[in-house]
Amino acid sequence: MAPKLFTQNQSFERAPINYHEAEIFDPVSKLAVKIKSDEIELQYEEDFGYLRSFLKTLDISISSQALVFSKTSLQLQRI
Repeated sequence: MAPKLFTQNQSFERAPINYHEAEIFDPVSKLAVKIKSDEIELQYEEDFGYLRSFLKTLDISISSQALVFSKTSLQLQRI
């Protein structure tokens, strides 16, 4: 009988990684918990949606955000 092969996704679900069981503690996940518990409410803007409020809440400078267009992008048809 041939050994069972694991796909890349399956290998992340086993020790030592255990992604599906690991505690999530990154800033975006913490913010999501606060939003779900109504501790924080992001403000919606007509032109930018929740982007500015999201960045401000995470203490990310709006001026740090840039959009780059490349002729060689794999997403060229969408750009």
